[in-house]
Amino acid sequence: FNNLEVQAAFRAENYSDFGSIVNPKVGVAWRPIADWFLLRGSYGTGFRAPSLVQLFTGSLTFSQELRDTRRFVVTGAPEDESSSLQVLSGGNPDLDAEDSENFSTGFVFTPPIVPGLFLSVDFFRVDVEQSIANLDPQFILDNEANFPGFVVRSPPSASDRELGIPGQVLLINSSFQNLGFVKAQGVDIGAEYVTPPTPIGIFTVRFEGAYLDSFEQQGSEGQEVLELAGTFVRPKFRSRTMAGWRIGGFETVFTFNYTDSYLDSPPDRTVDSDPTFDLFLEYRFGRGSGRTAATTGLAKERDGKATIDGKGGKETFVPSGSVVRQNRWLDGLVLRFGVRNIFDDPPPFANNTAGFPVALADPRQRFVFFDIEKKFW
Repeated sequence: FNNLEVQAAFRAENYSDFGSIVNPKVGVAWRPIADWFLLRGSYGTGFRAPSLVQLFTGSLTFSQELRDTRRFVVTGAPEDESSSLQVLSGGNPDLDAEDSENFSTGFVFTPPIVPGLFLSVDFFRVDVEQSIANLDPQFILDNEANFPGFVVRSPPSASDRELGIPGQVLLINSSFQNLGFVKAQGVDIGAEYVTPPTPIGIFTVRFEGAYLDSFEQQGSEGQEVLELAGTFVRPKFRSRTMAGWRIGGFETVFTFNYTDSYLDSPPDRTVDSDPTFDLFLEYRFGRGSGRTAATTGLAKERDGKATIDGKGGKETFVPSGSVVRQNRWLDGLVLRFGVRNIFDDPPPFANNTAGFPVALADPRQRFVFFDIEKKFW
């Protein structure tokens, strides 16, 4: 065993409404090849009591344009394809707590023959029992058989009963509910390369990606298990690629963000992929912006101490390698400027009340910011 690390932790909680629980977490890291290769893994359990918002938010009923999937597949009628239906949302005082297990394992590769190179791959799996969620109304209609009691209908007419058509939708309950379970697994990928210092600065390239292999959800015990990876707001792949340059006190980072396409709800169309570009600039006064006795070429040696020429030809003694500031008032000052979504691309259309995937996209489109920071000590 070249280098083996083991960490263990326990967390105990007590809730007046949900009892006591103890959750362990164990992590292991092993370097079979020193400075080259790291194997790591972790396992833990979790417990999450419902929040006050999930328990006691007041009920709200509103109208939303939705497809009555059960009727439309039989009738094909325009009024069943899209009509204004009543939706109930809000808290649920009968919620139970969530229990979860999570496991991850992977490796880190840092070859000394390529200084500055970092590669990592990690597999993850998360299982949540009695997951708390407020489901999308269209998702409930598309999978009505898996969520008994979530859709309230009027009794079917005699003609509808003969054709096996259900009655009209009176109400869809999208309030917070406990589901049977949610199980998700996938892979996280990371890569980074930082160049050695050069006369024109230091360059960095970084990639971060996540692949969702599976997302299983069960509405309630005994119901069908749905595979939802690649469906509404659960894209299978997301990534971020960054290129940076730093010289002295100046640094810039250019970022490419990417969200893959996925099936909309209802799943008869695809939400387009969403690529965006960001730019970030920063200048730190005092980091590489001053003069040093070791680098300016102005230093002289006298009695073992470094000196630089001052005003009137006088010599000023300074500690070797120290920085002689151009302006002390600028020390600790940082200027930042950035642009998110440089090309002002709109978010992709999604079939919901907002008209775009709220959890994944920013409706503000191009966003410009400027920041000033000053440290006095």
